[in-house]
Amino acid sequence: MRAVSNFKKLTKSTLSVSIGLALALGSHQSFAQEQEVNSKEDKQLEIITVTSQKRLQRLQDVPVAIRAFTENELKDLGVTSATDIANAIPNVELNSAGGNGNQIITIRGIGLNDFALNNTPTAAVHIDEVPLSSNAMTGFALFDIERVEVLKGPQGTLFGRNSTAGVINFITQKPTDVTEGYITATVGNYDTLNFEGAVGGALSDEVTARFSFKKENSDEGFQTNTNPDVSWTENGKVDRWAARFQLMWTGENTTILANIHGGGDKSEPWLPQAEGTTGANGAPCASALVGRPDPTECFINGFFGASYQGISDTDGDVTSGSYDFKPSADDEYAGASLRIDHELDFATLTSITSFDNFRYRHQVDLDGIAGMDLQEIAGFIGLPINDTWQKSNVLNQLEDFEVDQITQEIRLTSTGDSKLQWLTGLFYAAEDITNTTGYGSDNFGLFVSLPPDFGGYGAIIESTGAVFNHEFSQENTSYAAFVQLDYALSDKTNVSFGTRYTKDEKDFTNQSYGLNRDGSRVVKLFPYAEDPQDQVTFKQSADFSHVSWKLGTDYKIEDDWMVYASVSDGYKAGGFPGVIPFVAADSAAFSEEVIIAYGLGTKLSAFDNSFRLDVTSFYYDYQDMQGVYATPKVLIG
Repeated sequence: MRAVSNFKKLTKSTLSVSIGLALALGSHQSFAQEQEVNSKEDKQLEIITVTSQKRLQRLQDVPVAIRAFTENELKDLGVTSATDIANAIPNVELNSAGGNGNQIITIRGIGLNDFALNNTPTAAVHIDEVPLSSNAMTGFALFDIERVEVLKGPQGTLFGRNSTAGVINFITQKPTDVTEGYITATVGNYDTLNFEGAVGGALSDEVTARFSFKKENSDEGFQTNTNPDVSWTENGKVDRWAARFQLMWTGENTTILANIHGGGDKSEPWLPQAEGTTGANGAPCASALVGRPDPTECFINGFFGASYQGISDTDGDVTSGSYDFKPSADDEYAGASLRIDHELDFATLTSITSFDNFRYRHQVDLDGIAGMDLQEIAGFIGLPINDTWQKSNVLNQLEDFEVDQITQEIRLTSTGDSKLQWLTGLFYAAEDITNTTGYGSDNFGLFVSLPPDFGGYGAIIESTGAVFNHEFSQENTSYAAFVQLDYALSDKTNVSFGTRYTKDEKDFTNQSYGLNRDGSRVVKLFPYAEDPQDQVTFKQSADFSHVSWKLGTDYKIEDDWMVYASVSDGYKAGGFPGVIPFVAADSAAFSEEVIIAYGLGTKLSAFDNSFRLDVTSFYYDYQDMQGVYATPKVLIG
């Protein structure tokens, strides 16, 4: 059994240094406009303005570890999806849980150590300042983007939704009064044909609009199936689309921006390849014990010494394998947001309201094996020997996950040139999550077919095709109040302080049961029930609260050379393990994790802004880390 919990009293300390260097020399590192090669402007890096601290600032004036990409740089780097950002930034990595569906972003070694979709990400992803509550929502396509901002380290004051690792902000192109548009087409291998475009302009003196879209399609899959017993030979086709419509009204002191967006993805999830861990003698192979199974000596072994040992993949080609289950996906999302900015005499009042619905439906092959001969096991427990056990599947997953989220942020941002700059606000979020996962496995069919005297289970299923179902639902409510203060001690020295109080309320239900091929409930497995209709549902509720904070200072040695230091507290709320419940404890809440981060850095621009150097170092004190780990369970007796 795998469960989510905290490694109590565990403190993980991390020390690291990273260096960023930008030169106005190469096409991939230059932001320069395409003017004459010998012009002064062509040798300069573009001056980027960001809103990482929820006010407009020059990138090199922000005293935090941040990397920003403009639209042109994203195109030069080939970034086409949110998760491609991991390929362009040091100390940012991407891991996949379940093929190309559940993507987990890790920043500075801090990521979500959990495959369940009800756990919120440690690296918070925002689109136009709206946070996404699940990793399943982060696989969206990028199109018509103004810039991307990546903040490294805990952001517990200005961004409070579980951002212990960092924050990634995607800022879309907004409507303008200039009539403009573009359309691009990309042709590639695997019969790839992609389209992207946008059009916008003024509808009246006060109203502007912009429509953007993207369509990606590949009619050939990049993975080859070598199993001769099935009709399909390839996998990995791409079929997804996305669109966005924005309408902006600009008055004398007020701007209102409405955003309606949606998309779908029917691409084929990637197929895994099985790795064996058993040697020819039945004992664990030496290379698997150190985490690097050698396919020439490590094989896939079965229960009770089943006759499928010896299966292994030795060709070294991760795009080719033998499979018995064709994966598929049917994802849909739709949402809307409304942003209002109103200028007061002393501050800007901002309200951001959003609603998003996302549905993730994936059928995937979890085992990466083309089928096994399970007749020995069937005979061992007294089931009739027939052809249905000769080419039995090991484990396939059918997952239907849906999340509805509503967020509301209201904040005041000071204006003017006083030494004290401040920002304060309130945040609210509500999420409704449901998940049904079916595990199609003939091993499961055998398991629930054990005779009554074999640990108390009844002989119920006598053929392959049974499904083991796991269902959970979760309701999350989050409240927060925050404030940020920046004070100029002199023309060169600034100090800052920020804090946020967050309260999270979560309700969780969890259950599991078996289904026969006709869909009838056949047995309540965990805990075992004599009556198949005896539904034992575990229900839990938990509240979490925390005060996060940040203290920082920066000093300008010269106008284009700054050094800065900070210490901050990051917080990720506790939650519930979205795993199969064997006993009541498997549905119990796990507590929050906290990171104390110390940072030191410098930012330098030189040679008429044609050279840029960023150096950062950090030390993490990581406490009560949340994680998924193996723990023994007593199931029988």
